[in-house]
Amino acid sequence: MLGLGSTLVNGGTPSETPFSFTYTSDFTSSADSWEYSATSAPQANTISFNQTGPDATGGWLKIEFTEDHGVPLTWEMRRSLSDQDPVYSEAKEGDEVEWGITLYFDASAGDVWTGTDDIAIQRLGVSPKVRAYSAAQDTVLNIDEGLTHTFLAGTSYFRIRFAVSSDYPNTGAVLWIKNASCTVSGVR
Repeated sequence: MLGLGSTLVNGGTPSETPFSFTYTSDFTSSADSWEYSATSAPQANTISFNQTGPDATGGWLKIEFTEDHGVPLTWEMRRSLSDQDPVYSEAKEGDEVEWGITLYFDASAGDVWTGTDDIAIQRLGVSPKVRAYSAAQDTVLNIDEGLTHTFLAGTSYFRIRFAVSSDYPNTGAVLWIKNASCTVSGVR
């Protein structure tokens, strides 16, 4: 039959293979390619890894903001997953996506987060719009969630995004990140 498989000859659907992709970082040996990005004017910051954090344990990624920003801006902390296989690291419709991360918005230097209210996190995860959160300042926030991906295509970034709002960092603000993990499962 000219080498055609029975699936094609008999009109059956091609089989799909289950997969599970996992990214984790404990920030003990590096910043693991996490970066600050802003869509408006960039803001000076320093990123340090394996720091002793607000809970007196090591393994925290510390982002210290060293410049005021006089206007609200869209900014994010992100880690590109482009060094991973995009077939698996970019979520597709129907995939199961689970992520976990620990965050701490340090306001010990005073009014450094443009107010003392909770910090609005616009997006977290690997899809165009995964979840929104609210984080109290000077409080450890542990996030461990999952969902079924409902968008046609995802992104190859694991991100924590802050939209243009009143919650932007000024000089002395510190964002702590620990235990970042993301798993995408589905069929391809």
